[in-house]
Amino acid sequence: MRCKLTLIVVCCSIFIGSLAYFNHKSRPAIAEVNAVTSTKFSTANSLTLKQKPSKTDTAISNQNQKNSQSTQVKQSPDKKSSISKPVADTKKPSKKSCSAPTKRSSYMRLEKTGRKNALGNPLYRLCLYTKGQVLDAYYTVNGRYYTQNRNRNKSGTQAPSPDGRYGLARWYVRGTHPEVGGRFLRMYPRFRTGRTDLGIHYDPSFEKRNGKDGTAGCIALTKKSDLDKVLRYHRKYRFRYIDVKIK
Repeated sequence: MRCKLTLIVVCCSIFIGSLAYFNHKSRPAIAEVNAVTSTKFSTANSLTLKQKPSKTDTAISNQNQKNSQSTQVKQSPDKKSSISKPVADTKKPSKKSCSAPTKRSSYMRLEKTGRKNALGNPLYRLCLYTKGQVLDAYYTVNGRYYTQNRNRNKSGTQAPSPDGRYGLARWYVRGTHPEVGGRFLRMYPRFRTGRTDLGIHYDPSFEKRNGKDGTAGCIALTKKSDLDKVLRYHRKYRFRYIDVKIK
């Protein structure tokens, strides 16, 4: 009886020892399998996140792209502004830019500015004087951009008015040509020249691409409102003459 019990105890001990040994050997393999499984799962999750971003991430990314594009637009130069234009501001010249008055009488003077309008036509400064002071100044055109170098004393050239002193009519007359702009203040040369029918008016085609920008030799204000002011000054001060010095 004792032998049987001893045999049973020995068998149980061997069985328990075998289980402990097997468990000890299998732990590293299980751990390795778990690690591999965990790595594959994390990799799959990261790939899933990359392939399918959330709505919030998509919105943030789109907003960042818009901000980047707007910043680039602000920093990049404007294409229109990069195109060089012949002239900057044609609104109104400063009175200080006029030559100093030489007499105390009321008169006008046409001078060079060195500027051009958007079509390349030279701009001239019309200065008004009275009692030794400059009343006002305005931009004008005289001739056309392609007639500036023609004979200014020959009729029919459409060149600018020849330099010299001109008498002025007491008041304007109605223009007989659409390009005169409705009102025409005659100028009378006080020197020998072949030019006739010269005067001061408004240019309705100023900076228009109709082939009529400028004049056929008259002095033309670039704005209708400027002509209004010049005529009001002329009515008040009765300008005696105009000196043209633009050659």
